[in-house]
Amino acid sequence: MLDLTINSESVATIGQSFDRIARELIHRWHLRVNDDLYSFTEIEFYFFKTSIHEDYATHEHEYEGYQWRGHAQGLDMTFEATEDSDGGILIRGLRKDNVGTSASEKYTNGPRRVVTLLFKSLGLVYLVSKQFGLQPKPQQTAEVIHKVKRHGLSAGQKNDYLDALYRYCIEIDLWDIPKNNKSKITTEMLPLE
Repeated sequence: MLDLTINSESVATIGQSFDRIARELIHRWHLRVNDDLYSFTEIEFYFFKTSIHEDYATHEHEYEGYQWRGHAQGLDMTFEATEDSDGGILIRGLRKDNVGTSASEKYTNGPRRVVTLLFKSLGLVYLVSKQFGLQPKPQQTAEVIHKVKRHGLSAGQKNDYLDALYRYCIEIDLWDIPKNNKSKITTEMLPLE
């Protein structure tokens, strides 16, 4: 099972937890939607812990850990919410790994586009039996993961973590996004060590 535990003793241990989870999620897990298998190509971490890591971009929730949480910005995997902490992982990009997938269908970027893709993969409305969830990859992958600032946060927002490298990406050169967006990411990113 994917370990979504956050060591919230300090800002450093929280960042180390994000790195560990990103590596595991990107290299070892598919998102399965019926017959479709997707690899994670872009994810963002949000976590709030009173007095230790007050990231005000985190959406407050009362979900248990390991839940899917849909919201206006997209789809999250939740961390356990407690009296003084909550958070999750926003899914920003996926790569379809099914054999025979055309190049134009392979990459989906943007959290709302991801949600649209996932609902399309769910298929017919009257079919009750559906598969949706994480599935271990048959073999661990080794894509180079890069870290960069999260996308779309407001500079006017009260937040000490606006410039934190909490967005994890792979295969950026293959994404179907405007070149100016791509070049901004590639000039700011650092490899995950």
